[in-house]
Amino acid sequence: MRTSTDGSVDARSFYESRIDQLEQSVRNYHRRARFCSRLRLAIFVGGVTLLFVLQALLPWLPLMYGVAGVSVAAFVLAAGEQEKAEDERKRLARLVTWYRRNLARLDRRWSDLPEAACEAPERAAQLSRDLDLFGHGSLFQWVDRTTTPMGRTTLTQWLAFPVDPTRIERHQEIVTALAGERALREELYSRGAELAGSLADPKSFVAWATAPGWYAAHRLLALIIPALSVATVTVALLAAVLQTPSLLWCLGGLVVANVLVCIGWGGSIYDTFNQVSSRQREVDRYRSLFSLMVESAFRIPGLAVLRDRVGNRSDDDATRGSPDFLVALKRLDLIMVLASFRHAGLLAIGHVAIQPILLWDFHVCRLLDVWKRRFGDQVPEWFDMLGEYEALASLAAIRHDHPSWCFPRIDAKASRVTAEQLGHPLIADDARIENDVEVGPPGSVLLVTGSNMSGKSTLLRAIGVNVVLAQAGAPVCARQMTLPPVMLATSMRIRDSLEDGVSFYLAELKRLKDIVDLAGDAGRREGRTLLYLLDEILQGTNSRERHIAVAQVVAHLVAQGAIGAITTHDLELAAAPMLEGAVRPVHFRESFLEENGHRRMEFDYRLREGVASTTNALALLEMVGLGSSRPHN
Repeated sequence: MRTSTDGSVDARSFYESRIDQLEQSVRNYHRRARFCSRLRLAIFVGGVTLLFVLQALLPWLPLMYGVAGVSVAAFVLAAGEQEKAEDERKRLARLVTWYRRNLARLDRRWSDLPEAACEAPERAAQLSRDLDLFGHGSLFQWVDRTTTPMGRTTLTQWLAFPVDPTRIERHQEIVTALAGERALREELYSRGAELAGSLADPKSFVAWATAPGWYAAHRLLALIIPALSVATVTVALLAAVLQTPSLLWCLGGLVVANVLVCIGWGGSIYDTFNQVSSRQREVDRYRSLFSLMVESAFRIPGLAVLRDRVGNRSDDDATRGSPDFLVALKRLDLIMVLASFRHAGLLAIGHVAIQPILLWDFHVCRLLDVWKRRFGDQVPEWFDMLGEYEALASLAAIRHDHPSWCFPRIDAKASRVTAEQLGHPLIADDARIENDVEVGPPGSVLLVTGSNMSGKSTLLRAIGVNVVLAQAGAPVCARQMTLPPVMLATSMRIRDSLEDGVSFYLAELKRLKDIVDLAGDAGRREGRTLLYLLDEILQGTNSRERHIAVAQVVAHLVAQGAIGAITTHDLELAAAPMLEGAVRPVHFRESFLEENGHRRMEFDYRLREGVASTTNALALLEMVGLGSSRPHN
C-alpha cells in the first residue's frame, strides 16, 4: 500500500486494500452459507432415508428415535451456521459498500454517494444554495457518514450554523483522535447500518422521559394506594392468624376498594406500560451504539470530554466503564419486566391474585415515576451525545482522508481571514487549484476581477465552504488558516419567485438588505465579525447605476467594520471614490492558444494581485460561432 509523507498508509490505498480483504471474506462466507445449505439438504434426505431403511431392516423404536433426534439436531445446527454465515456476509457486504463510498468521496463521484437525507434549515437556505451545503453534490453529502437521525441532525446544525467558538478546539481534539481509529469508525458504521432499518427516531422516548410522571396527575392516589396496600396486607396477616370474622369482613372491604381503584385507574396505568414498552424497544436498538461510544470514550484520551458528560459516578464505576445512562437503561428493563407479569404465562395467574391485594401495577408505575425523576432530564443529553459522536466521526474521516489539510486557528483577536494554499473541498485533489487568500481587515474589501469562467465564483465558494468547516471543528482545505469567529453571509445564487411576484433584481436587493442590516446589528452576530461574499451582485440593472449601487453597498459594509470579498466585471469599481483606500484588488487571468486554426482558452486559476487586464467575452462569442475574428486583450 502507498504511504503518505508522514509514513501512514495513504487513505486510497487503505480503502482499496480493505475492500479486497472484505470482498474475499464475503466470498468465503457465501461459500460457507452455500455449504451449510447443501449440508441441511443432505442431513434431511439422509435422515429420512436412514429412517426408512431402519424401518424396513431393523424396526427398533429407540434406535429410530435416536436417529431422528440426531438428524433434527444436526439439521438445526447446520441451519444456525448458515444463518450466521449469511448475516456475516451481509455485514461485510455493507462494509464493502461503505468503503466504496469512501473512495467515491475521495474522487468526488457524487452519483456513487447516497443522496443527502436532510434539507437545509430555513434560516440557512440561502447560504446553503450559495455554497452547496446541502443537496446533491453538497458539503453535507460529502461529509455525512452518520446512520442515526441524531447524527444527521447534529451534522446538519454544525454545517448550517457555526459552533460556539469555545467548543471548536475540543471538536478538533476529538476529530484528531477519531481520525486514527479506523477500526472504531468502521465498527460504528457497521453497528449503525445493521440497525438502520429498525432504528426509530427516539423523540417519542425522550418526550415520555421528560414529561411529568403518572402520579403527578394523580397526587391523591399517591397517598391512598400505599395506605390501601399496607392496610390490606396487614389485615390479611391478622385475619390468617386470629381467624376472626370481623377481620375477614374488613379484608373483603379492602379488597373491594382495591378492585375499584384498579377499575377506575388501571386502564391508564396499562396504557402507560404499553407506551413505555414500545418506546423502550426503540431505545434498546441504540444500545450497541451507546456501548461502543462509552467504550471508546474511556479508551481514547481525545474523547475525555465525552467521558465527562456520561454522568456522575465513582472511580470504580469509571474503571468498569458503566456510566449512568447504561445503568439507567438496565434499570428500566427490570421495571418493565415487573410490569409484564400480567402477560407472562403462569405468572399472569399469580398477578390476578396479588393485584387486588398489593395493587402491584400501581407500585410498578411508581417505580417508573422514580426512574423518570432520576434519569428523565438526562435522556435528551444521552441522544445528543450519540449524535455528536457520529457527527465527529464523520468529520474525523476528512482528517483521515486528507492528512495534509490543516485545522484552522479560531482567534477572537484576529482581524482577517488568512489562508495559505486554500482550495475548494468539493473539487477532487487532481483538479483543485489552491491559492493564498486574505480577507480583511475591517475597513477593506477584497475585489476579485477576471474573465468569465476564470475562477472568481469558485474562489468565493472555497472561502465560504472552508469557513463552514472551520467553524464546525473540521479540517479545512488549506495548508494554514486563521480567522476570527465570523457570521457568514452570501449573495451568489439569487432566485426570483413567480409565486410571490418577486423579480430576480428585487430578490437580490432583499438579500443585500439582510446583509447590510446584519452588518449594523452586532447583537444578532453574537460577537462575531460579519464575513460577506458577494458574487456579481445587482446584475439586473444598467451598468452605470449598477456601478454606483454596488459601490454604495460595499462602502456601507466597509464602514460597519465587516470584512468580505466581492467578484465583479466592473473594473472601474476598484477606483470608485467612495471606496478609496478600501479596495484590495486581485484577479484571475486566462490565455489564448491557436491550434490548427482554432483559438482555445486556458485558465490557470491562479490568483494575482491587481485588477484584471484581460477579457474574454468577445473571444467566447467567436469560439461558438457568433463573432468575427478580431484581436482581443
